[in-house]
Amino acid sequence: MSTRRRLAVAAVTVTSAALTVLGIGSGALASSAPATNQIKACYKNGATLPPLDHIATTGTCPTGDSSLVWNKVGPPGPQGPAGISVGISGTSGTSVPLNTAQVLVPVASTAAAPTSGTYYVNASVMLIVGQGDTVACILADNNGAQGAFATVGPVPNQTYETLPLSQAISVSAGDSVRVECTGYTANAATSFYDGGITATLINSATGNAPLMRPGHPARAAMPKPLHP
Repeated sequence: MSTRRRLAVAAVTVTSAALTVLGIGSGALASSAPATNQIKACYKNGATLPPLDHIATTGTCPTGDSSLVWNKVGPPGPQGPAGISVGISGTSGTSVPLNTAQVLVPVASTAAAPTSGTYYVNASVMLIVGQGDTVACILADNNGAQGAFATVGPVPNQTYETLPLSQAISVSAGDSVRVECTGYTANAATSFYDGGITATLINSATGNAPLMRPGHPARAAMPKPLHP
């Protein structure tokens, strides 16, 4: 090899090494291409489990390789778009006397429901229960009480009690979901202390399943108080 040819080969080798060090080789140039909604890769034909070589969507695969292109986001599933995600909530730290025997009074409520449907409701209320008293609470909306009562008592001594409630109920647009409570013995010491309530829409006329709404159930009857 002549001296001139050896110098030319050396120059090419140095230039390639410099590009590699600077990070501007062919792979780096391909990765700097604008992002797209697709992914492109190359693989060698005939291999049992060919490795994929990720390249820019504007790049080309080496001779003898095949290309594979797929979308970053798949098509919508057969069940349609994502399900409903609507929720309402509320809290209260305002004391409410429960000293009128077996008369339900609201103690905590949510904001107005934005749409009609079935809501799954979770609530927790803290109560001060007077000696010998029993407290019952139930979920309700503007059309009255729904579902089953949750009760605590009778208690042997005045005490703080936490009462959880959870149930799916039908709610009309514009209605608030409430917790209503009552004491049984008109004990002046019995009261609501604080609590919170959250209702999440799980089914509506515009959701993935048709809304079954025959109407609000009749107002529930008060449960019989327990006795020790």
